[in-house]
Amino acid sequence: MTSRKRIVGIITAIVSSVLLIAGFLVPPTGVIDPSVFTGVGLLLAFKVVDELPELIKKNGGATVSVGGTTISVTSDKPKEEKPDGDTV
Repeated sequence: MTSRKRIVGIITAIVSSVLLIAGFLVPPTGVIDPSVFTGVGLLLAFKVVDELPELIKKNGGATVSVGGTTISVTSDKPKEEKPDGDTV
């Protein structure tokens, strides 16, 4: 993982945690507004989208299924082989 990706991951985790804690402490106390959950979900989704290109390159593709919808993405390059015969 590159240092830029690590920094992005740490920042999104911190901001998401702060949003959840602030949402719990701001009046009305103990109630987290749905917009806070939406914001946290979007932040974490941006981090996942940031990781997708590397994961697709590394694994040769990805498939995501939600409900009745399935999305498949494949890489143009075949998986590389390690010297011992395993695929990377």
